Amino acid sequence: MKRLNAQEIIAEGEYTEQPQEASATYVEQPTDAENNEAQPAQTGFMSSYAGCLPIIMMFGVVYLLMIRPQQKQRKEHQKMIDSVVIGDKVVTQAGIIGKITNIKDNTIIIKIDENTNTKIEVTRASIVNKINKDENND
Repeated sequence: MKRLNAQEIIAEGEYTEQPQEASATYVEQPTDAENNEAQPAQTGFMSSYAGCLPIIMMFGVVYLLMIRPQQKQRKEHQKMIDSVVIGDKVVTQAGIIGKITNIKDNTIIIKIDENTNTKIEVTRASIVNKINKDENND
């Protein structure tokens, strides 16, 4: 048998170019989506933020139960402080009860004793309560 080189084989027309076969065969593995066609893949907003939802809900509950009532109370207190006028009876944070005699920018002068004409100067923020004339039975 005569040995032919590559050029002679091509010239005689016996050689046709064919792809070489790989020594290892590749088997395509099915993906999870193909195996579980009944379960749709979770994508979008809910899958990426589902873990954050409980934390967001906790912040909402804290806001509704703690922060919002405190803001409301602070607004009512500020409204009460702005509404005091000369002659009103007030209670300070220290528990001192007196009648307003003079109002300055940030301070209020309170007369605490009628007999000795004792007066004290307190800040507006130290006023805790305004005593109505209905409550005062003096």
